[in-house]
Amino acid sequence: MDGTDSSAERLLELAQPAAGEHVADIGCGAGGSARALYERVGPRGSVLGIDISASLIAAARERVHGVRFVAADAARHRFAARGLDLVFSQFGMTFFTDPVAAFGRFHGALASTGRIAFACFGPITHNAWADVVFGLARELVPRWRPPPLDDRGPFAFHQRERLGLVLDAAGFHDVRCVLHAMTERLGATPADAVARVLARPFIAASLATLEREARHELPARLAAAFAAFAKGGAVIAPAAAWLVTARATASPRRTARAYPSAAPSPRRPRRRRRARS
Repeated sequence: MDGTDSSAERLLELAQPAAGEHVADIGCGAGGSARALYERVGPRGSVLGIDISASLIAAARERVHGVRFVAADAARHRFAARGLDLVFSQFGMTFFTDPVAAFGRFHGALASTGRIAFACFGPITHNAWADVVFGLARELVPRWRPPPLDDRGPFAFHQRERLGLVLDAAGFHDVRCVLHAMTERLGATPADAVARVLARPFIAASLATLEREARHELPARLAAAFAAFAKGGAVIAPAAAWLVTARATASPRRTARAYPSAAPSPRRPRRRRRARS
C-alpha cells in the first residue's frame, strides 16, 4: 500500500509484541513492519520476515538488521512447531489459495499461549480506491460485474463473518475484528493516482472483462472522481481495514476429533424405567 495512515501503529498496539518474544511477519515486504517488531522484542527475541517476493526480501535485508528474512510462500513454509509467540501481518493474509490450511500452519507454529494479529481490507464500500473504480465501471457497462470478492485478493476477508469462520476452522479462538478507518495516498495528482490504481493487479484483473470502449473511457472519468480527493499535492482517499486478533488453542477441537485417545464428552446417566405393575 502507498502511504497508508496509522493502521500499522494501531495493529502493533493490539498485537503487543513484548521483549524476548519470537515473531513471524507474514508478507513483510521491504521490512518496515519487521523493523518495528524487532524494536519491540529486542535482541532477546527474534523476528522472521517472510515474503514471496525475492526482490522485496533483498531490499529488506539491506535496510533492516537483526531480522532474519526468507523469500518463501508463507502458506508452505516449514515453521518450527510451537516456536512462535506471535504471527503478525500488515495486509499479507488475503492471498492464500486455501486460507484455512494456511492459518492452520500458522496455528501449528504458535505456542499454546500464542496469538495472531493482522490487518486486511474491510468492506469495499469503505475503500474508495476500489469502490470508485467499480462504480464507474458499472455506470459505463451496467451488466458488468467484478469477480467474487471472496476469492484470493485484497478483499478476500471483506466480510467479518468469513474471517471468523476461517480462523475458527484453523483452531483459533477469541477472534476480535475492529474496523479501522484510515486514509490512503493514491498518488501525487489525479492522473498519477489513476495510473497507479489501474496498475494494481487486483484492479487490472477485475477490469479485464470490461468492454474495450469502456476501458478507454474509464481513466478520464476516474481522474475526475479522484480530483475530489486531491489536497496538498496528493490524492488521499478514505479507506478502512479490519484489524484482527485471535489466540491459539492448546487443543483445537479438530485435534480431539482426529485422535481416538481424546477423552469422550461426558454422557448423561440413563434414567431407570419403572417396572409396570
